[in-house]
Amino acid sequence: MDTGRKLWDKKLPGEGASVMSVNVTMTRGAVVAAAGDASVAYDMTSGKRFWADTKPSTCDAVGFAGGRDLLALVQCGNGADAEYRIQRIAPRSGEPVWTYEVTPGVQGVRIAVSNG
Repeated sequence: MDTGRKLWDKKLPGEGASVMSVNVTMTRGAVVAAAGDASVAYDMTSGKRFWADTKPSTCDAVGFAGGRDLLALVQCGNGADAEYRIQRIAPRSGEPVWTYEVTPGVQGVRIAVSNG
C-alpha cells in the first residue's frame, strides 16, 4: 500500500459469496478474508496462503477484525436461532487462541477493535 504497486492477488475460496459479503482485514503480516462459508489467510508480502477453511460446517467465521490481534466472529446456525462466539485467532495457523461464547439469544453481533 505504501508504493501503490500490486504485489499479488488471489481468488477467494468458497462458493456463493457476493462481493458485498466479503470481509478483509490485516494483522501481524497477514491478510485475512471471510467470503460466504469460507475463510482464508495469506502472507501480506508474498501472498503465500497460511491457511484456509473451506469445509462445510454448522459454524463459520462470518467476519474478522485485525490490528494488534486477529478476532473472528463465528456464527453457528442461521436466523433467530443463530449463536455466536468471538475468537482470537493465531493469524499464521488459523487456530483459536481463546473463545468467548456470546449469550444465546443475542443478535446482530459486531466486533470493535482498538489498536491503541
